[in-house]
Amino acid sequence: MIYFIQTTQKNQKYSDNICTDIKLEEALDRLSKYTTLALDTETSGLKIHYLKILMLQIGTPDGDQFVFDMRGMPVEGIKRLLEDSKILYLGHNIKFDYNVLKRLKIVLNNVYDTMVVDQVIFNGLYSISDISRSKRFSLAGVYKYYFNTSIDKEVRQQFYGITDNEFTEQQIQYGALDVVYPFEIKKKQEELIEKYNLQTCVDLENKVLLSLGDIEYNGFNLNKQKWLDLNAKYQIKTKKTIEELDNLILSCNKNKIRKYVCNAYQTDLFDSAFENKRKTIINWSSDKQVYEILNSVFGINPINKDNKASSSANAINLLDKRYPITDLILQLRKEEKAVTSFGLDYLRKFQEFDNRVRTTYNQIVETGRISSRNPNLQQIPKEDEFREAFDAPVGRKIITADYSAQEARIMADRAHDESYIEFFSKGGGDIHSFVATKMFSASFGREFIVTSTNENKSYRQKGKTLNFAISFGGSAYTLSRSLKISESEAQELIDAFFKGFPKLKKMFDENKKFALQNGYILTNDIIKRIRHFKYWNTYTELLKKKKLTNEERTELHKLKGKIERRALNTPIQGTASDMMKLALIYIRQELLKNNIMPYDLNAEIKLVNVVHDECSTESTEDKANLASEIQKQSMEKAGRMLIKSIEMVAEPAIKDHWDH
Repeated sequence: MIYFIQTTQKNQKYSDNICTDIKLEEALDRLSKYTTLALDTETSGLKIHYLKILMLQIGTPDGDQFVFDMRGMPVEGIKRLLEDSKILYLGHNIKFDYNVLKRLKIVLNNVYDTMVVDQVIFNGLYSISDISRSKRFSLAGVYKYYFNTSIDKEVRQQFYGITDNEFTEQQIQYGALDVVYPFEIKKKQEELIEKYNLQTCVDLENKVLLSLGDIEYNGFNLNKQKWLDLNAKYQIKTKKTIEELDNLILSCNKNKIRKYVCNAYQTDLFDSAFENKRKTIINWSSDKQVYEILNSVFGINPINKDNKASSSANAINLLDKRYPITDLILQLRKEEKAVTSFGLDYLRKFQEFDNRVRTTYNQIVETGRISSRNPNLQQIPKEDEFREAFDAPVGRKIITADYSAQEARIMADRAHDESYIEFFSKGGGDIHSFVATKMFSASFGREFIVTSTNENKSYRQKGKTLNFAISFGGSAYTLSRSLKISESEAQELIDAFFKGFPKLKKMFDENKKFALQNGYILTNDIIKRIRHFKYWNTYTELLKKKKLTNEERTELHKLKGKIERRALNTPIQGTASDMMKLALIYIRQELLKNNIMPYDLNAEIKLVNVVHDECSTESTEDKANLASEIQKQSMEKAGRMLIKSIEMVAEPAIKDHWDH
């Protein structure tokens, strides 16, 4: 039965399937007797701080749905019901509803998201493009997967135009069904959670979605004037780099450059009012023309990873050596991106009424990492000047904390490598010099000390590159491109690394073997996150064939390499992500203990950002030390949950801006 609750009786008549003869207090009393309920909201839009809450739907496991017309509805009783931590609330993309309800000063704390859980269960089996194209993890997509039945979501659009109109029967039924589906889906999911032993990971993700919701709700303050000044600075830089490129071309063989030279005035790329007397007609933003120039004028032929001619930054970085022309092109690409991607359009598109930008998080990328979109705050250039544009409002501070050598510590702990563990236990130091000393001493068969200042300092960079490359599953091919050396030389460096750290090699070999045999890899034995390899079935089918064609042999080798690289990377990067997610959960819990409510946009302390191994809070000046301590303790507590042999050190910095 559908029960429709309104503050006042309206003239609209409904069928016998919808009961309107029920009071608010009676509905809430009946609902309070359950330990699991389904929850959904219908709103006038999707932007949290601009929308109106029109409808609240709550479903019971017995098959009843209670639909509340929230226009003018008193919320005190609803607040008590929804904040009851003894009740588990099911929903699909419930992070949205969590943030919507904050507008009513309602804080959910015990939730189960059927969308997020499905992403946990099927992690790795769908590419980002697959997910986007098929909407696999939408409510309709998930329901279709389990029940092979399509559900109509078109009615949702009708709510965007509603103001004071009475709800139609179709709209009420639509809202009611949205709190039927989660029960059905959860029942199917529970079988798979048990099959793959995913309960701990599911619990983690259902808790951290609330912390991520808080960050999305709060937003990150962006100083408009600093941003515009920075953009103007990069416009000037861009013009200067174009001029340097033009001059470099003009210094070349006249016969080779004749077609690119002219005496006409050229309109500047970014400022239509500015005319610069350029002597070339080259569009340095054109990949096609730039490749033509590199090839015909300089004899440089960049090839991308797919062995296709290209002048992209990736292709240029794969060249065996550097050239003045390619260095300038890379510099220009970076400057142009700063102008076009991080300028006035960025402010128009993303900055909201309170000068803040509000991102949306996808909390599960294949390794378990969090990604960000609209805008992607993880793609803000790493230079300090860009980070400093995200500053604290007057009277407030931004506290950013990151883990010191997070992935290296995880790698050492997972491998039980005594020398690595001892290095961190003694307080660490220059990790890249340490790695270089270990690997080259083992390789040369004698003590070979590397520091950042001694005669062997050139080896430090190789140690640094190896440390990152190994933890990210790098191969001899990728390493050769990174260091501009041959593949055989790169393989010698990898061999030297593993000679210095034999237990790491043992761990990685075991991970590769497990992944190839089972078609998935675990991040760790505590959270037990699984990453499936969608191409494993193809790999095993090829492996079973007695005779392979040349193409099949190449494909088998390619698939084996992909599985092995991901088997190296996922446990390290995935554990790092699990750690940060635990930290975000602990931070939120501590804020609630201090009676700091996540619906308060002026809260004394609030979460405002997370990027891989770092998170940021914003606080009033008098609470900055408390915020710093909460972050440090929460992050280090999360570290102790996952890493047993080494202390995970978090290092907060209290600043007037985002610090990295």
